[in-house]
Amino acid sequence: MKKLFLLLITLSVCLYSCVFPLKTAFCARQVRAETPSAYACVLTDGVYFYASDDVHTELFLLPKTYFVKVLHKGTEFTKVEYQTDGEYTKKLIGYCKSADITPVDFTPNVPYLTATFNVEYSVNGGSPDDPFLTPVTMRCTYYGSYYVGSKTYCYVLRENDFAYVPLPSGFTYEENTEYESRLPKAPVSTSTETTGGSGGVQIAAIVVICLLVLVLAALVVKPNKKSPYDREE
Repeated sequence: MKKLFLLLITLSVCLYSCVFPLKTAFCARQVRAETPSAYACVLTDGVYFYASDDVHTELFLLPKTYFVKVLHKGTEFTKVEYQTDGEYTKKLIGYCKSADITPVDFTPNVPYLTATFNVEYSVNGGSPDDPFLTPVTMRCTYYGSYYVGSKTYCYVLRENDFAYVPLPSGFTYEENTEYESRLPKAPVSTSTETTGGSGGVQIAAIVVICLLVLVLAALVVKPNKKSPYDREE
């Protein structure tokens, strides 16, 4: 019986050693997955950038596939930052609906769209030869589109001020593929393969240990058929 008791203790230690690392690895992956991100991606059309946490303060539709920097996540609205202060850009702080943006666990290389175009202003009826009526060309940085009925405008930084201007004919921008290329492949597939591989090995090891213990236990408790006279010798 003493040998059987020691054998059961050994079994318990082996099973604990096999199962506990798997549980620890799972918890570590779960913590990493729930770590809040500093950025969120705009994955669909129709995501508004609001001036405040009020649906009646929409400024423009954020360009799809680009990102916003998360400042404070709320239940209905998330406070965000869009763009940076640069030569042709200015940082905007506003809000997005929390359900409309998707947090990511990486810092994007190109979080914001930078697209510029020129707008020319002239006086109606002016003569091209009149030096006082020379058309004025202003550089505009595109922030997003805004629809009024059947007309399409865009919210821009025009020189140093924000304004709405008609969307230029043929204006397009290149979509950002960073979310698609980085998020689904690395974290999801690698995590799945690691969990499946290590879990399978540990389960197999537990099964083998259990079988070995059963065999040893049977040998330990097997009746001793030797004659009492042989033990006395």
